[in-house]
Amino acid sequence: MGYYTNFSLDSYHEDVVIPEDVSGWCDQDFFDSKEVHEAKWYDHIDDMLKVSLANPDVEFRTSGVGEEPEDQWQCVFLNGKYKKVVAEITFKNFKDVEWE
Repeated sequence: MGYYTNFSLDSYHEDVVIPEDVSGWCDQDFFDSKEVHEAKWYDHIDDMLKVSLANPDVEFRTSGVGEEPEDQWQCVFLNGKYKKVVAEITFKNFKDVEWE
């Protein structure tokens, strides 16, 4: 069955070079629409690293929301390297919330 994630592209440049050896999700449609829904894009990091290497000095930012509520993240790719941050869900302290 697999695990579905909604991916979005937050930044890139207009004339992006897409290497031929990336998976099907990482195509011109993704860069034009800036999103893909309910995808099983397991090679997201590897594909975006290849795109990053093919487009030196261009920063690409992607984000994803998986099937589980806590599965939310953002990545930034630059010159064949990447950083990833995962969302942290927190709750206010009850003493800071008004009674209803």
